[in-house]
Amino acid sequence: MVKEGRKYVYFYNQKVKKWFKAKRLRSGKLKIVGTVSESEVKGVQKARKSKNRNIYLGKKVKDVGRKGLDTLKEVEDICKAILDDYKKKRISYAKAVKRLVFLKTTVIKRNKKLEGKKKKAYAIVDKYLKKVRK
Repeated sequence: MVKEGRKYVYFYNQKVKKWFKAKRLRSGKLKIVGTVSESEVKGVQKARKSKNRNIYLGKKVKDVGRKGLDTLKEVEDICKAILDDYKKKRISYAKAVKRLVFLKTTVIKRNKKLEGKKKKAYAIVDKYLKKVRK
């Protein structure tokens, strides 16, 4: 059985009945670093699974249509939810600004469904950034 982490590869040796930790070298070979407990191997599995999660921007935002941003209305709804969370003190000022900037710089930039509408989406986010900064 082999589990891959970020830096190390973990494998189980049935003869010895132990988990081993090995580092992958540039040549592709494995260099055994030592033995590890079973709980450490399970921790690596959990960390790897959590990487592919969706980005959490608002406390209560329903996704309409397909997964991700489909329309400008969804962008505005997310911005409204972030502003509402900030006003009700569910999130701090810094977190609200970070989420809005993240929405602007990363999510909208990479979204192919908003092609041709990105300038309007940026304008919506900017409008809500100004409201948060007041």
